[in-house]
Amino acid sequence: MFMKRWCFLCTISIGFFIVHTTHAKPKASDEKSTNKKTVEVKKGTKVDISAEILQGGKGERGAYQCLQGNAVFILEDVTIYADRAVYYNDEEIIEAEGAVKIVQKDGTIITANALIYDKARGIAKLFGGVVYESEDVKFYTDNFDYNVNTERGVFKDGGMLVNKENTLTSKSGYYDNKNKMASFSDDVELFNNDYRLECKNLTYDITTKIAKFNGHTTITNKENDKTFSTDCGGEYNTRTKQASSKRGVFDAKEYVIHGDVIKFDDEKGLVKITGGVSLIAKDSDVVIMGDYCEYRKSEDVAELYGNALMTKALNDDILYMSADVFWAKGGNNAGNTQESNLEVSAGKNVKFYKTDLQGKADHMVYKEKDEKIYLEGTPVFWNYDNQLSANSAYVTFKNKEISEMHMDSNAFFIFRDKLENFNQLKGKEMIAYFAKNNITHMTIDGNADTLYFFVDDNNELKGYNSLQCSKIVINMHDGNIDKIQFPVKSHGVFYPLDKSEEPRPKLINFNWRISERPTRKDVVEHEYGKVSDFEQFKIVN
Repeated sequence: MFMKRWCFLCTISIGFFIVHTTHAKPKASDEKSTNKKTVEVKKGTKVDISAEILQGGKGERGAYQCLQGNAVFILEDVTIYADRAVYYNDEEIIEAEGAVKIVQKDGTIITANALIYDKARGIAKLFGGVVYESEDVKFYTDNFDYNVNTERGVFKDGGMLVNKENTLTSKSGYYDNKNKMASFSDDVELFNNDYRLECKNLTYDITTKIAKFNGHTTITNKENDKTFSTDCGGEYNTRTKQASSKRGVFDAKEYVIHGDVIKFDDEKGLVKITGGVSLIAKDSDVVIMGDYCEYRKSEDVAELYGNALMTKALNDDILYMSADVFWAKGGNNAGNTQESNLEVSAGKNVKFYKTDLQGKADHMVYKEKDEKIYLEGTPVFWNYDNQLSANSAYVTFKNKEISEMHMDSNAFFIFRDKLENFNQLKGKEMIAYFAKNNITHMTIDGNADTLYFFVDDNNELKGYNSLQCSKIVINMHDGNIDKIQFPVKSHGVFYPLDKSEEPRPKLINFNWRISERPTRKDVVEHEYGKVSDFEQFKIVN
């Protein structure tokens, strides 16, 4: 293409490239062919040119030089090489084709298939297979408008920048070599051996290797799990593998974490999330909220502080649970099953509230796979007028409802009757069975002991029964004791009792803790964490 045009230009008319469609016949030239020449241009500056074949002439655009074979232009700021070229003296424009190369004083090299260079403006338009190579950057595109004075180039038909371990691609943008900055727009991707970042707009600092992004952005790790996303912009330091953003989402194995500010540190395997934190389980109805969160990649554990609250959706109700701190662990999903391995534990001041069940404990562990909540540290529960306590306990869920409550070691059940007498049952172990949020029946195994007050139909207190048996079954109806059964032989005594007699008898370890019963406000609107305790998590942008 160029060869035909070059021959045509040198023998018939002045013209170059497809973009130039109007040509004029040149006058006959008296100049002889030579290999080298210094050209005087209209501004008094000179350009050194050389080629295997060099011919000059004049045409509609004034004097020109045709170069064929190893064409070279030596200018003040750059040297240009090509297979074939034309130089327009008056316009100070070079049109070149074939193995085009621009070499700048600082060693920067640009290669392309074709070039139009405006010397007066310092603008080079490069076409086809453009490669820009400086000390620490290689940039690839098909069409590149480059200013050799400012060292800034613009691309609109896709580009790729390679900076050591990082590669960036997009549809359009610019590269600024002088300030070591690149800007990318539309379908931007930044990837390295560890992560791939995708966003709408991005600026990249070649020196610091910091990428600042805008628009919807995702950062994905090498395992191809979505790790981080935001719609509000932020920055990613590709050298330190740190990222930060406002109102972002961090994606772990078993849950996602939302927050006002997220800071990700891959070197430490640490994610810190500040303000409005919500941890949402992927395969269960569990959500944990707090003021601050710290995720440790090596343990696959998220730790939530400050006004921390966990919710579990049940049928027509929600179980609220608060504590000083929650830990959510994803676990290893062996066999790649769809079963959730989420495990949540809580420490200190554990309180929970459900419309028909409240309680407290020192520590809690929830296992999604087992559908159980385990409680330690003398847990205590209240269901209507019933109080249940033990050294430890666990609650089982089935079909989004509480189905059983197991009280292990020193189990104690207290029921307050109409006359505010405390009916008491204790034993080694106790199981309460639920249906539609009510206790339907209970079993007590091992050293069962009962103290039950007898009230007649006229609400008159007649006395109390003291019974001992290895096993007791209690039937409940509408939250009240309906019947007590002794499947094996029992030992008991009835003691007459006048209603005026005080104090009422109690079993050993009796402790009515109604003053500790948490309300919904106690659980949902608590303030365990103080802002001063969590200064380390604050991120200032």
